Parts: sequence; C-alpha cells; structure tokens
Amino acid sequence: MDARRDAQVPDPWERAARAGQRIEQLRRRRAESAAGEHSSEDSVDRARRHAQDAMDRAVNAHIAASRGHDQAARAHERAANHLQRAAMEGLGDPEQLRDEADEHWRAAADNHRSAVELAQAEDPAKSSSSGQSDVRNLL
Repeated sequence: MDARRDAQVPDPWERAARAGQRIEQLRRRRAESAAGEHSSEDSVDRARRHAQDAMDRAVNAHIAASRGHDQAARAHERAANHLQRAAMEGLGDPEQLRDEADEHWRAAADNHRSAVELAQAEDPAKSSSSGQSDVRNLL
C-alpha cells in the first residue's frame, strides 16, 4: 500500500512544477496590482479555486502522512516481533536482539503517536509535522 498514492498526493517533482507555475502567476498578478490594474471577477474566481485546490492538496497530504506513519509503525512492530522470535529461538545474542526489538517498539510507538496527532489535527497546517514554509518570501 502506498499512502501517498492512496491519498492522491502527487509526486514531489509534479508538486514542485505546480508550485513554480503558481509562483509565476502570483508574481505577474503582483506586478499587475502594483501597476494599478484591478482584479477582474475571473481573476478573483481563479484565486479562490487555487486556494481551494491548495487546501484539498494539503488535506490529502495530511492523510497520506498519517497513513505513512501507521505503515512505518506496523513495519517496526513486525521487525520487533521477528527479533524477539529470534532471541527466543537462540538465533543470536538474546540480549542484543531484545535491545534491538525494544528500539523498534519505541519507534513503532513514536510513529503511532505521530499518526494519531495527524489524524486528530483539525487543520493540517496546525499539526506538529506541517513543515510550513513562507511562500511570501518567494514572491
């Protein structure tokens, strides 16, 4: 299962290309505004659509991040279980295997917590992993 694909999150190259196009649109609109041109109704509608599309993409990315954390947690749990089984079957240094299993259990718990935080956040921008950057600096 690919959490990104399932949540309809485009690949990073596609997102970067879209962002570059949008930045150019905003730069042109800013120059038009500075030149005294007023916004047309079409321009306002287009801006609203862009804003809604951006929110939809943020929500989808948020969902994908939560699912990705769940997937990572399950992978850590599987690894911990395999290590514990190996320790019980005497397939290596039991203490080292248990220590490694404990690390995976901790990582699984961390990933579960992150998934829950993301799922409970009302607004993707308010989650602890939003990693926001200020687009205004690009304009």
